[in-house]
Amino acid sequence: MRILIKENQYGLLLEQLNISSKYNDIVDASSGPGTDPDKILKALNDIKDVKEFKTLLSMFKDKKTGYESFEEMVNQEYDRFNYDDIVKLKDRLKSLGVIVSFRKSENNLGQNLFSGNFKIQSYLTRTPKTSRQKNSLHDKELYERYINTYEPLLSQAKKYWIDWLSNPITKEKFIKNWSDKNYSSDDVNNIFKNYLNSLNKLKLFFYNNFTETINNVDIGDNEKRAYAFVSNGVPNNIYVNSSIENKNNNKLGTMIHEIQHLIYDIHPLNPDVKVGELFVNKNTKKIGPFDFFNDFSTVYNDNHKINYSLSQNSIKTSKLYNVDYAILQNLLVNATEVEKKNPGYSCNENEKMSNISGIRKLFNIKPGQDITVKMLTPYIKGQKKDINISWLLICWALKDFPDISEIVNKINQLAYQDFQKQNNTRLV
Repeated sequence: MRILIKENQYGLLLEQLNISSKYNDIVDASSGPGTDPDKILKALNDIKDVKEFKTLLSMFKDKKTGYESFEEMVNQEYDRFNYDDIVKLKDRLKSLGVIVSFRKSENNLGQNLFSGNFKIQSYLTRTPKTSRQKNSLHDKELYERYINTYEPLLSQAKKYWIDWLSNPITKEKFIKNWSDKNYSSDDVNNIFKNYLNSLNKLKLFFYNNFTETINNVDIGDNEKRAYAFVSNGVPNNIYVNSSIENKNNNKLGTMIHEIQHLIYDIHPLNPDVKVGELFVNKNTKKIGPFDFFNDFSTVYNDNHKINYSLSQNSIKTSKLYNVDYAILQNLLVNATEVEKKNPGYSCNENEKMSNISGIRKLFNIKPGQDITVKMLTPYIKGQKKDINISWLLICWALKDFPDISEIVNKINQLAYQDFQKQNNTRLV
């Protein structure tokens, strides 16, 4: 018997086969020990609208993923420490017209965590415009919307840097730390003149999660996860992400942080080795990004959370500064998770000096004044939170908790910063 399929039926059949194929991709991504969120996201990228997504949801009834629903799979399989994954999933679903919610929490370091309770809340009757449509007008619209907020902050950040760079103490430390170069006074004056001239050329640009390029600079996943970034190719521009709410409300600190990256391209204020030595002393372990499970004994408890045993260094720190042992243990666990996701970033000299600049601003440290251990102690104990201090403490944990007082003394000897060239684009 011959079965005739009409053209519209054939189209529906192809559509169903395509969705089935994407469902099988999700099954593959969620099978075995662990889940591949990127593969799930890739499968969803081929789903066109709410209608196709609902068809996809209906396929979960066969339990091939091990779960009866898409929501259950996400709640059980997505890693609580990989917060970026759940955000990317939410953004992709929103672009289809699917509105979801989930529980967000944060640890003592201020790191965002996915805490489950992922739910589909509603469906939009009309899907949002595509990113290409939004891009056609977004530059001007975003600029007009945010320039009044950030322009005064940029002015304050520029003044902050001008005050530091114009202070004789900063120049004296610069000369001392670069003594092996034998710079003449004219050489030093010209370098500092270039610093100050560059500050007068700074411009702001704004982007969001729909932006693909701006001012010939590509906006990828890393940029979309950052509060702001700068690029060597356009050294006078600061790009600000309007899609992310700065949870610490420290937009000024972000401006100061980014200006440092641009200043480096003129001339580092300190030799590389000065910052590299911050976290090193005779008792310091140098821990590589893949050495965690060799350097620390680990066990799994009933909740499948990793417990790390701490070294004598950390036990000594706990007693010396009256910090709860569990806080240092939690710091080490979080630092390990961060480092595994992005090896080398946590202790990168570039970023550490950006963090130090933010810390100096946080405590209103002027040229010639010092950061103290007492200032940092509430943050070590988890009583207060700041993103720049959190990043400093992450590196401290990865280096096996060297004496914090030695670290602070070395920080205070820096002219201001030191960066090691690794990437053309720097993110915060």
